[in-house]
Amino acid sequence: MNNFAKLMQDQFEDLAKLDTQEMGMLYKDAKGDVTKSASNIGYFAENAEKILAPKPFDQDGLKGEIVYQPKGVIFSVMPWNYPFNQVLRSAIPNIMAGNVVLMKHASNVPQVAEKIEQLFAQAGFPKGVYTNLFLPHEFTEKIIAHPLVIGANVTGSDAVGRQIGSLAGKYLKPSVLELGGNDPFIVLETNDLDAIVKQAIKGRFSNYGQKCNSSKRFIVIESMYDAFCEKFTAAVNEFTIGDPMNEATDIGPLAKASAVKDIDAQVQASIQQ
Repeated sequence: MNNFAKLMQDQFEDLAKLDTQEMGMLYKDAKGDVTKSASNIGYFAENAEKILAPKPFDQDGLKGEIVYQPKGVIFSVMPWNYPFNQVLRSAIPNIMAGNVVLMKHASNVPQVAEKIEQLFAQAGFPKGVYTNLFLPHEFTEKIIAHPLVIGANVTGSDAVGRQIGSLAGKYLKPSVLELGGNDPFIVLETNDLDAIVKQAIKGRFSNYGQKCNSSKRFIVIESMYDAFCEKFTAAVNEFTIGDPMNEATDIGPLAKASAVKDIDAQVQASIQQ
């Protein structure tokens, strides 16, 4: 596992460029995706033995021991918004616990998906510990239904979560679902509106808003509304839009053409309302 972390640290610039090339993330943010992944791997390498150690308990006079044991094959479906970290924060703890992982990464980041599998091999993991799957959604049920697959794990949209969750329930397999949010950013009375606007901009536009905890809507107390809108709009107008490899760029391309259509539809609907 330490070998894996070192490989990511040694190659972090090239890996970050892969993020940017595949889904348009700002290069300066993509470096964070890679370094955070390497840091998390290092954490589990250092602490997994302690985390997984047997733990005695004594409750109401009943004494026992909690023992952690591997379960088997975990099927994971992960999104594209942080291509390395989303996959590795799921796969690494499972592997450290003795499980093996079948990973279906997002279809629009195939080079990252393939690279992660290569890194596992280069780090010395046995073949089959981590397997990348390029496959259409139609095969999902066959994988979950397989007797060797003991559970499913998904980070993604509500639609994907419903599909995986219902299939896991159908075959009585446990599932962990982390789905999209609808987080409000609430603005109350404040003497430091500039600081609030700075956080609002970060909450809405970090990774171009392509993250589950992005601020989806703003609820502003009436007394602050006009001033907030003025400062927020002024800050947005200062954005530099362009090449995501340029350190001066604030907003680069969205990850998918469909996302552009969705945002345009939302803007048009807002204007009409």
